Amino acid sequence: MDPLSVVGAFIAVLQISGTIISHCYDYRKGLRSAPRDLARVLDEVSDLRNVVERLIRLIDDEIASGRNYLPSVEQMTRKNGPLERCQSDLDSINASLETPLSEWKALGNRLVWPLKEKGLMKSLETIKRTKGLIDSTIIEDLIRIRNGSDNAAVAYYYFDFANKLQGTMEAMLRSLSSQLLTQAQDMPNDMGSLAQRHFNITRYGAFLRRALTTGPKPADVSQPSLSELVDVFRGIIEEFNDTYLIIDAPDESVELDMLLDFLETIVSWKSESLHLLVTSQSKREIEEVLCPIVDSQLLIKSTFMDEDILSFVESTLDGDRRLRKWSQEIKDGIKTTLYEGSQGMFQWVAFQLQALKECLTLRDVKQTLKTLPKTLNATYTRVMENMNQNYYKRAMVVLKLLALSCHPVQVQEASEFVAFDFDTKDDLRFDYELRLPEVERIFDICSGLVSMNTIVLTHADGSIKETIRELHLAHFSVKEFLLSYHFTPNPSTLLGPKASEDWNALFV
Repeated sequence: MDPLSVVGAFIAVLQISGTIISHCYDYRKGLRSAPRDLARVLDEVSDLRNVVERLIRLIDDEIASGRNYLPSVEQMTRKNGPLERCQSDLDSINASLETPLSEWKALGNRLVWPLKEKGLMKSLETIKRTKGLIDSTIIEDLIRIRNGSDNAAVAYYYFDFANKLQGTMEAMLRSLSSQLLTQAQDMPNDMGSLAQRHFNITRYGAFLRRALTTGPKPADVSQPSLSELVDVFRGIIEEFNDTYLIIDAPDESVELDMLLDFLETIVSWKSESLHLLVTSQSKREIEEVLCPIVDSQLLIKSTFMDEDILSFVESTLDGDRRLRKWSQEIKDGIKTTLYEGSQGMFQWVAFQLQALKECLTLRDVKQTLKTLPKTLNATYTRVMENMNQNYYKRAMVVLKLLALSCHPVQVQEASEFVAFDFDTKDDLRFDYELRLPEVERIFDICSGLVSMNTIVLTHADGSIKETIRELHLAHFSVKEFLLSYHFTPNPSTLLGPKASEDWNALFV
């Protein structure tokens, strides 16, 4: 991607952020009492705008000086990447704010804050995470080191469980290698040899045959193996005096075991010029591999997360009609219990609040608080146990689709998928009578275990070209639960006697 396209992607975020900030100030003027969510939107989007402005200036400086413009940043602007998802959430917030505001200005209608808490919290989490990626002081420090060195390079990779194609070892190696190559002064010899072996008969083949040493020519174009990519990656690293690699969220990789083996391998190279930083959630299998081989480790626990959880619980207790009926004493008890049991897990808190919303009496509330599941896996188990039996089988189809599909699934696709009859004794078939007439019922069927991401595609003039609604598991931990020993992963036990064979056939 050329520098102008990269800058353009960030400018688009900058522009929509400015529009949202302007709308928020209009709501402050028009509402008698500004809701707490308004302040949160204003704070998060303002912070995002500030770091994007700073990043654009940094890219401009790189271009003006004739250096390669921060190739690590390009990773964020890939299709379905962090910046695109952030842009989608910003577009959704802006659209929700815009219509009531225009009617208020034009017609004098009563102005009401339009953003619903559940969807807003997820959007703000996406914005906050994007802001963290951009504003990473580690990456900025590494860039300064690189700029002060004669021959240094920086590359990073971010795993995202929602994008399975980007969650593989191969995708990571290709991305890191590509980022490093754009910073190399010369083409590494290993890269030339790889091209000669695999791309001999492409339109560049004649040039390669002249430029590279002669040798056996392959009969056809092929893709390099994983071991070849690792060898080339090592060769690229050796071209630099210092190489700084950042690998974020390996716990969300779909090939975690292979990734951990790779990390052990590159540490075994004992390269003094290679500097590696891995940031991850605390997981036993990751700690078992990395703790013995790393030079240092740091446990990060942010007080901001605790503050956000408290704020989330308070706003839910005050804003939800099924919870605000309780006395302040009861609400204080709920807040204290959830805060103490959360251990920094937003997802856990959200499910417990949902369970409390179903309580009809004070005794129900007290009993629910006494029997709260202590972990996310225990929470998901309870959700499954309490799921409407009429929904259970269809919910399993949707959840397994999202857990196993190698590409993002649209809401409409999922609603069609549930119409496959896994109970039939004959071959798998599509049954029109099993279709969902209301696709939104998927969210009722799956009991909070799925979420939707709206992507707005626009024309060059800014008009909306297409709106895509993607369905995702609500959290990476949901997928881990579905595929773990806590929950049987065998489709045949859930979907019928022929399900295992039929299910596999659907993904061929």
